[in-house]
Amino acid sequence: MGIFVLHGRERELEPLLKQLDLPHGDRLPEDFPVEAVIRWGTKVEEPEGVLTLNRLKPVLRAGNRPEREEILKLHGLKPGILQTRAERSGFPMYTHEYMIPVFHLEVLTVYEKKAAQPLLARSASAIRPAFRELGEENWSHPVRRAVKDSLKAVYALGLDFALVRTAVTADSRTVIVDVEPNPKLMGGWVRRLVEEIRQFAADVRKQAGGAPAAMLGADPEFVLQNREGKITPASRFMDKEGAVGCDNVIVRGQRTFMPLVELRPEPASDPRQLVRHLRRSLLQATRLITDRDLAWVAGGMPVRGIPLGGHIHISGIWLHSRLVRMLDNYLALPMLLTEEERDRYRRPRYGYLGDIRRKAHGGFEYRSLASWLGSPRLSAGVLCLTRCIMDHYGELKQEPLTRFEVQQAFYEGNKTYLRPVVRELWGELERLPAYSTYRKELDALKQIVFGWKVLPAGDFRSAWKLPAASELNLPAGRKTLERL
Repeated sequence: MGIFVLHGRERELEPLLKQLDLPHGDRLPEDFPVEAVIRWGTKVEEPEGVLTLNRLKPVLRAGNRPEREEILKLHGLKPGILQTRAERSGFPMYTHEYMIPVFHLEVLTVYEKKAAQPLLARSASAIRPAFRELGEENWSHPVRRAVKDSLKAVYALGLDFALVRTAVTADSRTVIVDVEPNPKLMGGWVRRLVEEIRQFAADVRKQAGGAPAAMLGADPEFVLQNREGKITPASRFMDKEGAVGCDNVIVRGQRTFMPLVELRPEPASDPRQLVRHLRRSLLQATRLITDRDLAWVAGGMPVRGIPLGGHIHISGIWLHSRLVRMLDNYLALPMLLTEEERDRYRRPRYGYLGDIRRKAHGGFEYRSLASWLGSPRLSAGVLCLTRCIMDHYGELKQEPLTRFEVQQAFYEGNKTYLRPVVRELWGELERLPAYSTYRKELDALKQIVFGWKVLPAGDFRSAWKLPAASELNLPAGRKTLERL
C-alpha cells in the first residue's frame, strides 16, 4: 500500500520524481494497491474513491483568474495584480512581496522581496531585488499574516498544494497576487516539498495500519450581558487561565478588553462524557460569576462586533485535508441552520471554511463553528456529530461545498438555499454505524437543525438548569467544584 504520483508526463516534474522514488505515471497500475494519489498538471483526472491531492477541477479553477478572484473574495481574501505591471513605470505597487509554497495544510517556507525606492535606485536590479528566504524566527506580523492568507487561499480554492504569491500594499493590506498549483520546481523549497511528500506517504501507511482512539475536547465561548444589553467583561470574575477563563477579542485590528468567558472542559473519547465535563465547567462558572443579574449569552455574534466560537479540539487522528473538508460539509453546513440571522456577520473574518489551528499536543482545533452552548441538546448533538464524522470521514461521499453557490450561501447565511442541501447530507449520516450509537443525541440535533425544535433565546442558563451559587451549598474553592 502507498501513494502514487499521477501526472501527464510533464517535463518540469522529472526532477521531483527522481528525488521521490515513488511509483508514478499517467494512469494507476492495476497491480498496485493505491491508498492516496498526488495529482499534477491539467492532463489527467483523478480516480474515484481514492484520496487525491489537487483534484483536476480545483486546479483548472485556480488557473481561471476571474473565477479564482471571485472565490478568494468570498472567503475574505483580497486579490491583487502582478507586480510587473507597475514596475514598467518604475514605481512598485507593493512594499513587500512573498512567495509561499504550501503542501497539505503546511507552509514549506517563505521567500521575501522588499521593494526598493525608485528614486534612490541606481540600476534595474536594484529596483527588482531578488527574493530571499526567511527563517521562521524572522517572520514579522505581515509575514505571518501572508502565511495565514496563503493557507486559506489554497484551501478555499479546493487545492492541497500550490505556490502562493502574496504582497503587502503601501497601506498595509495583504493581497493574493497568484496561486499556482503547478509551479516551476526550482529553488530550495523543492527539497522541503520532497520531505513533506515523504511524510505524507508515511502518514498514509500509518493510517492503513490503524489509528488509536481519538480524543475530543472543546473551548466554547459566551458573553455576559447586563439588563441594558451591554457586555460586562469576563475579566471582572476570572483569570485568563484555568478550566474557566476569560479571553480577549480583536476589534478593528486592536486587542481590547477581555469580554469572553471560555470553558475548557477535560477532553474525552466519548462525546457524551465530554458533555458531562462541560456541565462541570458551567457549574464552576456559576460559582465564579457572582453577578446574578447578568445574562449568559452564546451564539455566533449575539452583540455586534463580538464574535463567539464553539471550537472543537481533535487529537489522536491524522489531520489531513479530506477530514477538514468533511467537517466543513457535514458539520459546519448543518450547524449554520441553527444560527440566528445576526450570527452571519462573524464570517468571513471568523468561522470561515477550513478554519483550523494546530495545537502543541499534536492535535488540532476546528474553529469554523459558532458557540453551541445554547442548550445541552445542542452541545451534545454537535459533539456526537463530530465524533460520527471522525469515525466515518473516509466513507462520506458528498461535497456540496465544492460548488461556488453553496459556499456563497454559507457565507451569506442563506438557510433557504442550504436546507435541502443539508437534508441530503443528513440522509447519508443516518446510514452510518456511529449514528446508531449516538442516535438519541443526533436525532435531537436534527430537530434543531431543521427547525422542528426552536432553541431558547437569550440566557442559556435555564436550558442547562444551572443552579445559583447559593443552591450549590459548597465551600469556596476551585478543587471542590472540579469534583462535581
